[in-house]
Amino acid sequence: MLDFIFLCTIHWENHDPSWNNKPESCIHLEVSSCPPELEQGEPTSPCQTSYHIPFKTEEEMEKNPHTTAQQCLQTFIQKGGILQSIPHLSETNEPVIRLQIGDAVYPICTGGWCRSQTLWTVLKPFSDKIVLFPPHAARVGWDPYNGRINRYRNYDNEALYDEFYLCFGIDRAPRFGFENTAHWSAVELVPTREGIKAIEEFYDRHYFGPESSWQDKKGKRRIYITFSKNAHVILHRLNQTNDNLYNVTVVAIDSEDIITSPPPFLYTLPRSVKAYDYFATLLTQVLDLSDLILFSSSIKQE
Repeated sequence: MLDFIFLCTIHWENHDPSWNNKPESCIHLEVSSCPPELEQGEPTSPCQTSYHIPFKTEEEMEKNPHTTAQQCLQTFIQKGGILQSIPHLSETNEPVIRLQIGDAVYPICTGGWCRSQTLWTVLKPFSDKIVLFPPHAARVGWDPYNGRINRYRNYDNEALYDEFYLCFGIDRAPRFGFENTAHWSAVELVPTREGIKAIEEFYDRHYFGPESSWQDKKGKRRIYITFSKNAHVILHRLNQTNDNLYNVTVVAIDSEDIITSPPPFLYTLPRSVKAYDYFATLLTQVLDLSDLILFSSSIKQE
């Protein structure tokens, strides 16, 4: 029997953005000993590690004790994963997300429609230096993270007026897995256990699992950049599909869709050029692309 037990609260802070250190170097621990009654004899209740959750949680997943944010984060850390949390983009103006040559980068938002598309567009000029995955719809796309097809929840949202092309001069990127829409729509119309399982396994193999690749390319590190509640979903799916997560980082940016719901001071419409441009500017402030830019410069000099 242990001489003492500790109750730990783990708070994630901005840390060495190269993420080369062990996960332990990325956390700050506040440690307090258990109450005296738990230090003597058999404990009346177990002392457990408690984590500060730096992102909004997915309500339905919180109802299942196996998929709470607390449980997902604990499992993720135990498997060696690193979580980097960033507050609302408007509160962060330092380049804290450092990307390196050869990284696999996964832009993720709720529908793969606004925030992740903007991130993908910002990173597209560097797609010859990183493995840039297409945007992913974490909660209202094809991946049945909760055992169901949730795609229908975003159909109306995608029909709203939008100035993405006017802002960036390019069309949206096809979302990851959406090349299977024709086939998967039949599963959505008549859901079967086998059909849903097949879709889940597609994302297991090609997006979340250790062999995930894009255009036959794999990254040295896997960097999943996500927003708000979607971080909860991504941690859950990574835990499901990986025995260890030592080369995986989840960047949890606590920002809602301020493109669709722009702040009042912008005096602009939802999904306007101004809204997209504002969000893209905020992203560029937190992305450290110096390694990628330096590599580009050295190639040009040669």
